[in-house]
Amino acid sequence: MKVARQVSRSLLETVESNKRFKDAQVLLVTKGKCPLSELNGLLGSGRIWRGIKIDVAFPSEDLMKIPGDILKDVEFVCLESKSLGERPVPVLPLRHILSSTTKITRLLMGIQVFVKQLSNVISCNEVQKNLQKLNHFEILGHTNGIYVCDHVRDSIAKTLLQLAPLAENDEVNTGILKQLKSLHLPKVVFSQRKRNFQIAVMNVLRGNFQTLRKLTVHLDIWVNAEITAVTLPHLTFLKVKVKVRGQDNLKGFLANHPSLEELDVSAENKMKRSLWDVIKERSAHFKKLHLETKKFVDSEGKLEERVDWTFLAGMTRLKDFALVRPYEVNAKWLKFGSGGHILDSLPKNQLERLSFIGISGRDIDKGFWSRWDAQDIPDKLEVLRGFRNLKRLSVRGCPKAVDDDVMQFFVAEMTSLEELEVSKSLDLTDHGIFGRDSEDGSHSIRNLKGD
Repeated sequence: MKVARQVSRSLLETVESNKRFKDAQVLLVTKGKCPLSELNGLLGSGRIWRGIKIDVAFPSEDLMKIPGDILKDVEFVCLESKSLGERPVPVLPLRHILSSTTKITRLLMGIQVFVKQLSNVISCNEVQKNLQKLNHFEILGHTNGIYVCDHVRDSIAKTLLQLAPLAENDEVNTGILKQLKSLHLPKVVFSQRKRNFQIAVMNVLRGNFQTLRKLTVHLDIWVNAEITAVTLPHLTFLKVKVKVRGQDNLKGFLANHPSLEELDVSAENKMKRSLWDVIKERSAHFKKLHLETKKFVDSEGKLEERVDWTFLAGMTRLKDFALVRPYEVNAKWLKFGSGGHILDSLPKNQLERLSFIGISGRDIDKGFWSRWDAQDIPDKLEVLRGFRNLKRLSVRGCPKAVDDDVMQFFVAEMTSLEELEVSKSLDLTDHGIFGRDSEDGSHSIRNLKGD
């Protein structure tokens, strides 16, 4: 799906006349740079917009000027305002958008918009009717989480309860969200009580248990033992951040969901043996497995344990594997096993995406990537040559892992690569990326990221 960014009348006219954008279906309204009052003629020219992304400094009267004839065909809506601050969100513009999008199926909302006014907008019957058609709902948050006071926490819980007010032991789902296939909630860190939020999330899950296929939910929800009684029979994707004291509950949840195909677990500090064993038991079914932790420990959460990665060889469906450790930690991965051992264990022929993120220089010296000499490069990298179908490789946040010789191996020998991501590679120069001769370098890599 192509995207047209509306920032001026002249630019939109250019887009309208450019055949490259003739099938553009997503309209971006950003930062108050859109003089909608001047553009209604072009907006009403007959183009059908399937999506609209709004990121403006609320309040914005211009949002009321978006014609309803345009909004009626919109299926995807993203409402966000990073610059909102303490100002209130006006009800009428949000109500106008959500009541006019009669075909909406995907809704993404910034946490500030969600907290400050959605509970008031939901009171509109037209909005309720439209939101009942949602199959994807996502609250957008910050990467490091949202730290909230009790007042904000109660507002989040109240609004979630309005969306799915399913009473305990009530067999009839009377909530607004009734057919979600995808639910994504941000990482929320509470100052004190969190019971209301847990109840609200539980109600959303129970109210959509027959339809949910993708779920992202973090931290405090996993401290509640009631989560182990939740069963989502069609769940295939799960992304979580979990503290040590919530890992036993996550273990119970995973045991109830044998249909999972994609799993992303961030344990941040420690991953307990009891949780790790369940992940390994389910691993043969995974197409995607992402793991983030500082270290693996015993089931009591105390003693560090060595990991045997040979189970990776039995993951016959695996397409995407990532091993991540928080960047700021420099302690050695003494129990992780060497990088060569992990690479040797991975199913090479089928893997399409591979990521090793946040590995420090000390880890490299211990053998994860290894500080090889120039004459040893062919032998040390030979194992990577076996990943003939690899389309994406990330070594982000891995100091000294990539120099000119290693980069030349990536771009010249790994011909299936389409995306390569490197960072903290201080020994890398232009020669490594572009080659020493004019004919060096790979033409297949279309996306190279680095810093």
